[in-house]
Amino acid sequence: MPPPFDLPSAVLAAHLRVAGELSGDDLVEVEAEGTDGDSSTTTVAVDLAGATWRDLHHQLGPVAGALRLADARRATTVTLDGDELTVHADSGDAAVRLVGYHEAALGLLVDDPDADASAGRLIDAAEEAWQQRTLHGASVPVDDLLVPDRIVANCARLGPSPALVDGARTWSYADVEAASGRVSAALAAGGVGRGDVVAVVSERHADWVLVLLGVLRSGAVYCPIDPRFPAERIRQMVVRSGARVVLTDTRGDDLAARLALADGHRVETMAALLAAAADADADAAAPPVDLRPDDAAYIFFTSGSTGQPKASLLGHDGMRNHVAAKIADLGMGADARLAQVAPQCFDISIWQVLAPLVTGGVVVVVPQDVVTDVSRFVDLLDRERITVVQVVPSYLDVVIDELTRRGRAPAALRAVSVTGEALLPDLVERWFATVPDVPLLNAYGLTETSDDTCHQLLGAPPADGVVPLGRPVQNVTAYVVDADLRLVPFGAPGELVFGGVCVGLGYCGDPERTAAAFVPDPFVPGGTLYRTGDFGRWRPDGALEFFGRRDSQIKINGHRIEIGEIEANLRVAADDSDCAVVVLGRGPAARLAAFVAAAPHRPLARYRAALADVVPPHLVPSEFHWVDRLPLTDNGKVDRVTLATAAAPVGANRTTPPRLVTPAERLLAQAWAAVLGCGPDDIDRDDAFTALGGTSVAALRVVARLDGRVRAEDFLRAPTLAELATRLTHTGDRPLVHAFGEAAAGDVIACPYAGGTAAAFAPMAAALHAHGIRVLGCDRPADDVPADDVPADGAGLGGTDGVLTRTAHRIVDEAAHLGVREPVVWGHSAGAALAIAVCDELARRAIPVRALVIGAFALPADARLDTRIEQWHEGGAELARADLEAELAALTEPGASGDIGDLLDERAVRRYRRDVLAALHYLRERRVGPAVRVPAVLAVGERDHPLGPDDRRGWLDLVPGIRHVRVPDADHYFVQTAPHAAAQIVLDLGATIGPRA
Repeated sequence: MPPPFDLPSAVLAAHLRVAGELSGDDLVEVEAEGTDGDSSTTTVAVDLAGATWRDLHHQLGPVAGALRLADARRATTVTLDGDELTVHADSGDAAVRLVGYHEAALGLLVDDPDADASAGRLIDAAEEAWQQRTLHGASVPVDDLLVPDRIVANCARLGPSPALVDGARTWSYADVEAASGRVSAALAAGGVGRGDVVAVVSERHADWVLVLLGVLRSGAVYCPIDPRFPAERIRQMVVRSGARVVLTDTRGDDLAARLALADGHRVETMAALLAAAADADADAAAPPVDLRPDDAAYIFFTSGSTGQPKASLLGHDGMRNHVAAKIADLGMGADARLAQVAPQCFDISIWQVLAPLVTGGVVVVVPQDVVTDVSRFVDLLDRERITVVQVVPSYLDVVIDELTRRGRAPAALRAVSVTGEALLPDLVERWFATVPDVPLLNAYGLTETSDDTCHQLLGAPPADGVVPLGRPVQNVTAYVVDADLRLVPFGAPGELVFGGVCVGLGYCGDPERTAAAFVPDPFVPGGTLYRTGDFGRWRPDGALEFFGRRDSQIKINGHRIEIGEIEANLRVAADDSDCAVVVLGRGPAARLAAFVAAAPHRPLARYRAALADVVPPHLVPSEFHWVDRLPLTDNGKVDRVTLATAAAPVGANRTTPPRLVTPAERLLAQAWAAVLGCGPDDIDRDDAFTALGGTSVAALRVVARLDGRVRAEDFLRAPTLAELATRLTHTGDRPLVHAFGEAAAGDVIACPYAGGTAAAFAPMAAALHAHGIRVLGCDRPADDVPADDVPADGAGLGGTDGVLTRTAHRIVDEAAHLGVREPVVWGHSAGAALAIAVCDELARRAIPVRALVIGAFALPADARLDTRIEQWHEGGAELARADLEAELAALTEPGASGDIGDLLDERAVRRYRRDVLAALHYLRERRVGPAVRVPAVLAVGERDHPLGPDDRRGWLDLVPGIRHVRVPDADHYFVQTAPHAAAQIVLDLGATIGPRA
């Protein structure tokens, strides 16, 4: 050993270097234990930054002749006994690697004890070869056909099979082929060819899907643009992409005028394009295009640090590989039904459209107003029998809240992909506590690498409390490297870089940023690597783990955001004044806050408006603050921690006491406060939700807390609490009828038990779907829940102007709009009363009823019915809560599913009590009216409370000729727990329940 080192001090210094390399920290601590008669343990800490090997020796002082070093974080120990060095690790391979790192560090020390202890490499050629050989995605053969060609082939093969669903309409594969072919032919006729860019300024709907497919088939490059972006932003994107043609779902001349595009850009409406192509030749075939794997396929814009968005250009080969990886890892087959929920400007929208069409499945476009209403969203997952869905973690959090409230998951759901933000362990735990049988796929990647490059399939919460990014997907190479693109030791932190088929073609019109991010692959001659700017490490199992960013790029609610882009545009709006943007909160509560240092102070609304004119809504901070000057750190950089700390809490800057005037305002303030983490007394009627730090995800939480009595879009139309409160009292426009599937042979209008919703009938609907029968599940209006105790006389509940009569009127309105002609009407338990009201309303409109099914509900004679009503009034909320608990217990038995709600929610108890009392009062009053002249069945589960003659007598008075059916081995909730038996009751009503000839 070179002086002043002896072997123990050299081993300790080498070990500290190895520990520093593997931790990524300059300040290193290890536990050192002497073994020469002194077993005391001491903490050895050194600062490696700029230190030479000799400096380390001076910091360490004398070392015992024998040494035992422990590193609890990596579960390793290093022991020196004489001249024998022993390494213990959790695997033999890890121990061998650690021995090699220590030998390399000792070699560096011996070679030059005055060298920087952090310099030099610990990894040898053998490990480099091992990393390059074993840590990549599996080498998998890909489809011979590129994605557009495979979809065309499927269209020819599957013809009449359903391919695309948007609302009440379904397009077959033949329809998709014809429409997308016409788009391709029309583009070709207009001079658009391979490599030409077509910008599509459109909302998400079926025509958008058909145009997307037509653009890809034509060999052109698809470039989506959100029509809600500011006009200047849209113009920048069109120009930067080099688009020759702009297709829009709005009036083309209006958009052209807004954008003021120069010559060379043609703006057309999608409807006109489709119509012109159809008029020219209804049977016109799309001209054949010989697509090549290296052809450009699409462009997506991402936030750019210079103030201008980056236009990422991706190829067909990478798109094909990513779609194939999603199909394989999510287990998608010909029966896949995928919910297309991603905004059109998110790159994940591409695979969501294409993957189900590649497998021969169905893509279901979920309207944005449904996405922003989580209750309707979950209803749609059930109704459309969705098998696969992908969401961002912040939205998954809200979905879990809704599933917890319902007590069940969508029946057909088989896998959920999560992407766009870090997936936190507590969210994974909540998911599997709520939905234990549906796996999560954590997906990580960047737009520049054809979307996701890593997948981690989770069947349970991670045992070590860390959710990894996962292993590289098929045909993707991954490396963890240092600043010079050299591999770091296995398990050490470094930059994540990717190569292979996934790497895009660069940034349109931006050679400088392309050269910085898309670099020659030093490990594969002729290859290209993409430098992500993300830092992470390899885990022992070969999965990648994410640590953070090297720059100011962040993600909020799935949006990729460059802080520098916001600051650059804000600086222009503030006349070159100093400004900074920081992130407040984390996870679903994360939001942007802007700070402006300018004098004299001007209205902050000016800056918000100026930003909104040039950047998308997700780049406009929720909060704006004045500061005299921006705080700086010791090295002269903006002190963002101090700024985030200085952001005032809700109400802190208020100069007058907050005011809440109406009951609706107070109710809304309570919901805001619960979501924003403040008190209702901190909120004023003139406060705007976003100004208090509310985000889009926070708005969804408010919607859920208020049972959908407001909608997410209301926060934009009525930004202040007072304005929104006026909408809270007007909820009549929320649909009550939810269609499960399409009617081919007939319909069932289904009214749920007390406390239930339309989703209660999803299992029965799934069983009837194969027979062409559509179930129209019904909800009750949320605003009919009494705020106070129910009057003893049932005022407002029964009678011709009561809750059920008004609800039945709305249900029949909506059912008629959906084309119902001669339905079966099903009322389960307390829902039987609503079913009678629906039959009455159908008769009033001369709409025939095929049959009435009453599920599991006794209607005793007059005296016993009066006693039962008195018991429910006298029992109050306590009786309702006890009954509700009993129902929930029945629905949460093994194998059962339910939709009762959160027992701790007083509103759920009031709703349940309202439903029972409304049913009882209505039936008592209705029994004196004319009989319901339809064929009727009273169905009771074999394991339910048996109904005696007196329990059925009331029904015989109201519905003459009712037939009693016992459902074998079924309980009270057999529409959910025995759905096939429930479906058989409908089927047994006749050879067909469709409209009579």
